[in-house]
Amino acid sequence: MTRSGGPIDDGSIEVPLLGGDVTEGVVRVGDTVRRPTGPHSPRVRLVLEHLASVGFTGCPRWLGTDERGRDMLTFVPGEVAGRPWPAWVADDQRICSVARLVRAYDDAMAPLGLPALATGDLASLPLPPETPPLTPGPPELIGHLDVTPENVVFREGKAIALIDFDLARPATRVEEMCNVLLWWAPLMPPADREPVVADVDAVRRAVLLVNA
Repeated sequence: MTRSGGPIDDGSIEVPLLGGDVTEGVVRVGDTVRRPTGPHSPRVRLVLEHLASVGFTGCPRWLGTDERGRDMLTFVPGEVAGRPWPAWVADDQRICSVARLVRAYDDAMAPLGLPALATGDLASLPLPPETPPLTPGPPELIGHLDVTPENVVFREGKAIALIDFDLARPATRVEEMCNVLLWWAPLMPPADREPVVADVDAVRRAVLLVNA
């Protein structure tokens, strides 16, 4: 799925943004994205405002709420995978850029620590049923933990932004990396993989990701 960066008519037309697995009703309005609020919203705002404060550019900016009470974010133009995944998800250079982006995100989040707002009400997170168990160890930072091809924006073949922070929660760096490996190696049974990565050497790609 390619997401154009130009304005949409007069900015009042809502264009659905499809592809996510967690939150429905996400739309683009002009150069903004509108998302239904939920228990995750304060945590997402905390994360995005912190990232803006430290100059991290690889994510949307939180703009407030609109007249319908929806969270309002900046729209990040670029290329995002839909289902079925496009062939470029199998590209080695692309996955290495994803790993570097996630490392930069975790480095940017580390100074925030784990404030109470980030750790409360985690039972309400809309975790998909296939979510793997947490890795052991005390959390270090607020991880993204949903680094699927649908949630990474590319430009010119390089990962430039993470989107959809609804599942952001306390995590270890190892847990964050396990999430990346799950989707981008992908370290999952071949029968569960999308066709474009059904026959890739997942272990070789996992080494590329970890090294990147």
